[in-house]
Amino acid sequence: MNAKEFKIKTAIPDGLGDCRFLFLDTKELVNKLNNLDTYPTNRSNFKVNYLCDAIKKQGILSPIIVHVVNKNSYELIDGLKRIFCAVENNISPIPVLICGKISELGLASTFAINNIHFRPCGFELLNGIYMLVNEKGIDISDIAKSLMKKVKTIKNWLATMNKFYSDIYPQFNNTDYAKFIEFVEKECFSASKVMYCVNRANSPDQLTECLTGKIHLTSPTEIETVKEVQNEIKRTGAKAEDI
Repeated sequence: MNAKEFKIKTAIPDGLGDCRFLFLDTKELVNKLNNLDTYPTNRSNFKVNYLCDAIKKQGILSPIIVHVVNKNSYELIDGLKRIFCAVENNISPIPVLICGKISELGLASTFAINNIHFRPCGFELLNGIYMLVNEKGIDISDIAKSLMKKVKTIKNWLATMNKFYSDIYPQFNNTDYAKFIEFVEKECFSASKVMYCVNRANSPDQLTECLTGKIHLTSPTEIETVKEVQNEIKRTGAKAEDI
């Protein structure tokens, strides 16, 4: 059932430990994963459909990454959408990187490489950071190191998403939130514009209007926008530790 097995010692994120590269039967892999229902991810239909179309044409190019819990159980670290596409399109076997003990820096590096560096859109970037801290419990300094950013920058991103999830997100119903996610992915707004609009808006409608420019943006440049957001964070006393 398994194809060739390779020992991996280099070219993987620091902190992943010893890893084995295998081609596993898709159903066998799914049956061994213990966190499919709780795995934090953006389940946008737009993103999944786009990915599945690509996988049908060229296969899975980036391996699924899992952490060994025991002989019959794995924890999924990265690749839920790729697994979904494989199941939906009867693609098997699929490439899997099976790793031993994983440090927080290893987790941060893996998510940064696969979930953040390849997601240039602002909302996805900020939401990805929020997910790492709140769903995975990864230390802010590890995230900053993985992304080569200042800790202060990561804290500002977290404070912005904290406002989004405390003030704006509860006002969405499930259908409208799904539409909003597809909208921000298609439009691909910059991180600074997302920060500005989230900190300025008090409702989903205001956020959308701000992002689309229907509300006049008083800041003439991206630099000024960032300054306004930072001043707003200082004024409200928002801190990453409050999240």
